[in-house]
Amino acid sequence: MPRVIGASLSADTPISGFGDSDEMRVEGGDSKNAARTTINSIGPNFFDVMQIPLVLGRAIDQRDLGSAWKVSVINETCARRYFGAGSPIGKRFRWRSQPDWEVQVVGVVKDAKYHQLKGDSPPTVYVPYTQTQRGGWLQQMDFEVRAAGDPAAVVAAIRNEALAQERLFASLVTLFGAITLALACVGLYGLVAWSVASRTREIGLRMALGADRLGVLRMILGKVAVTTAAGLALGVPATLALTRIIESQLYGVEAHDPLSILAAAAGVTVVALLAACFPARRAMLIDPVRALRYE
Repeated sequence: MPRVIGASLSADTPISGFGDSDEMRVEGGDSKNAARTTINSIGPNFFDVMQIPLVLGRAIDQRDLGSAWKVSVINETCARRYFGAGSPIGKRFRWRSQPDWEVQVVGVVKDAKYHQLKGDSPPTVYVPYTQTQRGGWLQQMDFEVRAAGDPAAVVAAIRNEALAQERLFASLVTLFGAITLALACVGLYGLVAWSVASRTREIGLRMALGADRLGVLRMILGKVAVTTAAGLALGVPATLALTRIIESQLYGVEAHDPLSILAAAAGVTVVALLAACFPARRAMLIDPVRALRYE
């Protein structure tokens, strides 16, 4: 995107007040003493985006995401407190929660605060987000974006980009819904119009026996209304029963939204009545003698 100069993702963000932790057992150290550390699962380019300087080794990159070999980057506090003097690059440790995993240190970065501004930075271990100790993190990842210029404008653009797929889906559903509604209206109009037109002889006979035009119109509309009501009596419960299927595809509208159901029912009723009015009016205006001759 324009003005975006870097992007990555992580399980925890700085000064968020949240963070996971585990105990690490350093290779060659005292197995009885476990070192408690903060863990952050991150993606490639995380340190560049967050401008956390790399001190030793390398950062986590794309090749680590699909690798079976477990790697990590630690901060200076973790290196100083648990790995002693010298470089920790190449040294290994195991997690208490995952004792079968052997994790190698490939880099050291400057300290960064994740829980609060006050106090010292805790020992922190960064791991690729594909090598997390616990599942479910991928659904809770945060995106970090570094931009040139006004961050607020970039945030708005990112949100629009994130909703592009949903908007496309909504547009397609709206288009197909409109086409379906148009076809339903045409079909309903044609069916009702044919039904009324087929009763032209009956209408002529009633008018010849003294029935007024308004009474004939009420009779036709009444029968159409009864038929429409019967269809709605079957359709509305079926709709309510099937809403669980489409509930996951709805955003901002409840599956049992009464306004949507009432609007659909009203639309069907209006179309049915209009479909009956026009052919009924044509039949009412013809001469009763001609109507009696209608075949």
